[in-house]
Amino acid sequence: MLRKFFTIILVSFACFGCSDFDYNEISVKDLSKKILVDASHDGGVWWFPQSITTGFSKSTPHQGKLLADLLRTKGFIVDELPSYTLITDSILLQYDKVIRAGCYGSYQESELKAYNNFLNHTASLFLISEFQQPAQTDQLAERLGIDFRGTYYGDVNRYASHKITEGATPFYFNAGAIVANQNTNPNIQILGWLDDNINLPVAGILAHPNSKIFFLGEINGIETVPQPLTDKIVQWLFQ
Repeated sequence: MLRKFFTIILVSFACFGCSDFDYNEISVKDLSKKILVDASHDGGVWWFPQSITTGFSKSTPHQGKLLADLLRTKGFIVDELPSYTLITDSILLQYDKVIRAGCYGSYQESELKAYNNFLNHTASLFLISEFQQPAQTDQLAERLGIDFRGTYYGDVNRYASHKITEGATPFYFNAGAIVANQNTNPNIQILGWLDDNINLPVAGILAHPNSKIFFLGEINGIETVPQPLTDKIVQWLFQ
């Protein structure tokens, strides 16, 4: 899969003018039918080959479209936030299901607080991280208690027994991060490892007092919708 990181500095305002994101659509009252893909910090991995110069459209080809369209076939209304959108309470609290697609750049404190408010309701979060350079952190994951570290390649081919992983087959892990604190945070339940190595945990469940959270350390692989794992994650989180 291609990977492209934008060089533009993260702006601190919503970029709705360069996308077809529609607040009329997210006004639907039935939260059970709505999923938000938060690609505001995707670094281009969700939206490639679209960019801030071309504008962002969920209806035209981009790397995340296969996953978003799969969710639509299951009856969900799927909204996809443009890169560089500022995350706010007013956005997140219109949903109870969110896919956080990537962690490029830095979060403002107000964005982290908005996620905290979102999760303090009964909600579901698919937290997808990415590789971490030295001294870099996934701020949202870190705030929740997951320490993603490093840059790793290989196959996710070892799974713990769980209804999410039943029948799961290997898929490629293309420059993602592993979980470094699985032994010190009792709320972390690892369900997937890289290259059959228990020292390379990359996927699992984070226990939360109010919400469901499934996490994964890399985005390209899940964008190929490996089955039956993708369906099992969707069923556990969103259905």
